[in-house]
Amino acid sequence: MTFNSVYPTLQLFIDKVTELENSRFMEKISQKLSLDIHVETNNLQITSTRPDQDNINGFTLPFRFFIQKRDGISIREPENKPLQDIFASDLVTDQERNKFHAISKEINSFLSESSNIAIYNENITNNMLMDVFMYGCLAHANNDKKQKLDSWMSREEIKEALWHKFCIIISTVLHAVQCIRDMFGIIIIRHKT
Repeated sequence: MTFNSVYPTLQLFIDKVTELENSRFMEKISQKLSLDIHVETNNLQITSTRPDQDNINGFTLPFRFFIQKRDGISIREPENKPLQDIFASDLVTDQERNKFHAISKEINSFLSESSNIAIYNENITNNMLMDVFMYGCLAHANNDKKQKLDSWMSREEIKEALWHKFCIIISTVLHAVQCIRDMFGIIIIRHKT
């Protein structure tokens, strides 16, 4: 593996993170997310402060590069093999390699955790919630995921909580890709000089 062969992947990763950081979604996230739950007899009302639908839609287009296999910059296992190959090469230091593996382990662990939301007695993981939103309506139109999302959204009392949690999940994933992007910047500087 040569630096010139992986440079386009490194640069694509950096460009997509920069695009996400400059999004209106990130402007809204920086203003703080909030979720308010109000319960009265037989009545549950959930409101939140979060990015609006246009902000979310604009963010998810470049965000999907980091969670699907096709573009070679996914951070999810096992789709992250191209990144694993870069960090297994002699282009990186042992410290960078260890840091990448720690980030990868942490983000994949976070995605496998419970979202603390259960719907129809099904405990929803962060990964499941992200996938259902991404591939049920935002990035693709997978019929099974669309049906699941429609089922979830038919529960009016939890719709806003689901959108709120989705924003938290994708913000957390973004933090991981920012850390990897910072390492790629250092790798580029080291090998371009």
